[in-house]
Amino acid sequence: MRRPSVIALIAITIVFVASTLPANAGAQSADESSMMTVIALDEGAASSRADLDMMETALMTLAGNLPAGEMAIVRYNTETTPPITAQSGVDIVGTAGEQLSLVRTASAPEKSDQFDVLTSTFSFLTRIDADPGSRVFMITPGRLLGESESTGARLDSVGELYRTEGWTIDVATLLTSESAVRDLMSRLPESSGGNYYDLGQPSGLQSLLFEASGVNLETVIEAELAGAELTSTFDVAPMTENARVACLRYEVHTSSLGRE
Repeated sequence: MRRPSVIALIAITIVFVASTLPANAGAQSADESSMMTVIALDEGAASSRADLDMMETALMTLAGNLPAGEMAIVRYNTETTPPITAQSGVDIVGTAGEQLSLVRTASAPEKSDQFDVLTSTFSFLTRIDADPGSRVFMITPGRLLGESESTGARLDSVGELYRTEGWTIDVATLLTSESAVRDLMSRLPESSGGNYYDLGQPSGLQSLLFEASGVNLETVIEAELAGAELTSTFDVAPMTENARVACLRYEVHTSSLGRE
């Protein structure tokens, strides 16, 4: 008999003085600042509170670490919205929050048109003559509208098309993504030269946070619960300026409370 609730992981990172942060967490070069990042939010995430929470973690991590003037956001289900661009650091975070709110209130489709959003963003990058190194970052449960035996080959072709322009596709799949979906969606980063993040696994969240912000997570607690509560303490070095705690859960019936 299945136990009623399982909490998966609490991962904790300690951030020391600012002078020790990696270079990619600080100022960007002039060449990097001219690149475009298009973040694509799959409204299919609206069917799961856990997926929405993980989407928020990924989105705000990206938005908070993008240089000014580099971001556009699209939302998609069976169709893709026009890109919403942001021109400053404050605008980037604010726009990301506004678009996430629209995803939270959306009527979640059973499946989303992953090919339509990739076609639309390719047209957008072409229209603005985006520099090589620009990218599309998809945050999605990955459920594909019109999936068939040829879907894998089609995804490979799209990724290769982006690669020819010097652009990449990053994909972050969410907690409810099925194994077969993860395998399919990971082909886009593989064929385009981008990165794949399986946010249903602790290592996926760790990789995303490190690539986006330079923060390296260390897993210190991993616990399975059966209708119980877990309280845990952890040590913080005396010279630490702040501590960040990331909680990852695999069951919608679990919840977490924490204090920074």
